[in-house]
Order: sequence, then C-alpha cells, then structure tokens
Amino acid sequence: MSEEQVIQTEVATPEEGDAPEIVENEAPIENADSGDETGSSKEEVWPKKAQNAVSRYKKEMNRARAEMRALQAQVQQFQAMMNQTQKPVDDGPKEADFETVIEYLEARAEHKAKKAAEEYYKKQSTQTNEHATQVQFMEQRGAYIEQKENELVKSIPDLKEVIEDSDELYYLPQNIKEMFIMSDNPSLAAYNLIKEGKISALANMHPQLAAAEIVRAQSLMPQRRISSAPQPMKGLSGGGNSGSKAVEQMSGSELLKWVNS
Repeated sequence: MSEEQVIQTEVATPEEGDAPEIVENEAPIENADSGDETGSSKEEVWPKKAQNAVSRYKKEMNRARAEMRALQAQVQQFQAMMNQTQKPVDDGPKEADFETVIEYLEARAEHKAKKAAEEYYKKQSTQTNEHATQVQFMEQRGAYIEQKENELVKSIPDLKEVIEDSDELYYLPQNIKEMFIMSDNPSLAAYNLIKEGKISALANMHPQLAAAEIVRAQSLMPQRRISSAPQPMKGLSGGGNSGSKAVEQMSGSELLKWVNS
C-alpha cells in the first residue's frame, strides 16, 4: 500500500470513541425546546400576579399617605386658629422692670385690682345679658298667656276672677309656677284646679305628678249649662221686679251663683 492510500484510510476511518452521528436525535431536541417554552410561559404567570399585588400595595400606600397629609393639614389649620385666638398670658409686672421693691409691689397690687375689676365687669355683663334674655322670654310668654286668657273669657266669664281670688295659686313653689307658665294653657289649668280644690295640693306632689295634673287640667273645658235658658229672663231675686238683672247682664260670679242655685 502506498503512502497516499494509507493517509486516505486514516482520514476515512473514525477514531475510537467517536459515536456515529444519529439523525433521530434532532426531534427530541425540538421537544425539549418546546418544553422550555411551556415552562417559561408558566413562569411568566407568577411575575404578573406579583406585579399586580405590588401595584395594589402601592395604590393603598399612596391613598394612606394622602389621607395622612390631609389629616396633618387639618391639625395644622386647627393649631393655627387656636394660636390666633389664644391670648398671651398676663403675668403682671416683673420685678426686674422696677428700681425698688416698693414700686414693684405697688404695681403688682394695682395689676391685681385691675384684673379683679375686669373679671367683675365681665361677670356682670354676662349676668345682665342672661337676665335680659329671661325678661324678653317672660314678656313673650306673658303676652301669649294673656291672649289665651282673653279667648277663654268668652266661654268662661269668671276665669279671671277665680284666678285672681286664689291665694293658693300665688303661694305655690317656684318650680310649680314655672310648670304653669310653660304649659300650653296656664289660665285654664289654674281655673280647673282651683275649681276642683286641688291647687294647693300641687305643692306637696312629686314634680312629675304635679306636671301631669297641670296637663290634665289644661285640656278640660267647663260645660256651659245655660245655653238653653229662655230669653228674656226674669230676675233672680224678689218677685220679678223691674230692678233684677237678665242673664246676659250678669257678671261671672253672679252667673255662677245662679247656675248652682
């Protein structure tokens, strides 16, 4: 064998340990690649969920920070308002501002007297305003009571006389008098309780029971028992002489005596 044929034989012959090339191995490589793609797609799902969670967390944090900033702004606004309305504390004169202790003590005493006068006038002003408000209310309430009383007199002629002649009404405790004043119809309540003989008993009642009695009495209208009397009518006394009064000419007390006779 020539030297050229030996060289060709060595090139064509595979070395020991070299595996023959197999074409079928290419298909599994493609399947492995597709498997990697599937795995990568699965891995992409989890990052998206994580990104959504992070996004929601950031939104919540931004909202919380905005609320905190708004709250801090309100607090600062309130503090600024309080600082504007708060007056500096007046501690009075300072000893260092005077040459002698006597001058300092005199200024101190004058300052205390001034503060006491200011507090007194402030208190008096408050009391005066409260008193003026109470007076105004009582005037309005008095006008209302008088209006209701004038309406009642048309159907209860002796209303004013009965109330004015009752000493028990005027000696009632202050809280009971206030109940009458604040009731819807004070005059009618007083009239009925006087007629029933219960007006003096209110002083010894529990306030709630007394209030209940006033409420009950203010809703009772006396029945008119003379509506069917003939007109004109002879006098009540004597044998019907010309000096006797007719029913329409009687006063409330006279009419009441006639009804009860």
